[in-house]
Amino acid sequence: MLEQLGFGNRVAAFAPGEWVEHSSEWLRRGSPIVVDLHRGLLGAKAEPARIWKLLADGTERLTVGGHEVEVPSLPARALIIALHAAQHGAGHPRPLRDLSRALERGDDPLWDQVTALADGLEATPALAAGLLMLPEGAAVAARLGIADAVDAEAAVLAQSPVPTAYGFARLAAIPGPRAKLAFLVRKLLPTPAFMRHAFPIARRGRLGLLLAYLWRPVWLLLHAGPGLIAWLRARRRSRPVGEDRA
Repeated sequence: MLEQLGFGNRVAAFAPGEWVEHSSEWLRRGSPIVVDLHRGLLGAKAEPARIWKLLADGTERLTVGGHEVEVPSLPARALIIALHAAQHGAGHPRPLRDLSRALERGDDPLWDQVTALADGLEATPALAAGLLMLPEGAAVAARLGIADAVDAEAAVLAQSPVPTAYGFARLAAIPGPRAKLAFLVRKLLPTPAFMRHAFPIARRGRLGLLLAYLWRPVWLLLHAGPGLIAWLRARRRSRPVGEDRA
């Protein structure tokens, strides 16, 4: 449908792992509109089909811009708000303001439903990370028994870290040395499409692209130290679900 409307997938030429797996951005020439098309939610690790099934259950109708549209249920919307806050972290105040309003308006039964939905979406660590960024959210997380459920990946995102910190978290989660090596090679030598997206100089013809590839290892080295420190800090603060604190 988006292609019929003249939109193109900006990340279509990216390799797996060079862009987030839960969504893609679609643009149309001459238009400022960007369509963020989701097949999942960052922090929800269930299969996309299950995510869709659970979020499509109990939908409601809402008038937006003069048109009636279908929207997720209230527990699903509250969960999305918390996951959005966890995704962008402490450095982005707007998602935190949204979460603060949701916590103010939502009662205990609502957050009980949110927790059950998060469990079904395999999103409990990200939900906990989002709630723990606000004092009132921390109280809700403690009541729900998920205050210790944050994993390293969710903890990294909640810090609004340097770009390489999330890369270290993803690398640590990859099983096996061969898969880890493939991940590192892809980070060192991304596709031309990714390079043009990440580095403006790469859009200036072949010479610009070559210069961007020469700069890429330097960029990684400059950001590796802060990223590693941020990931180690998040790892120390995180606890898998069910693990007791020392």
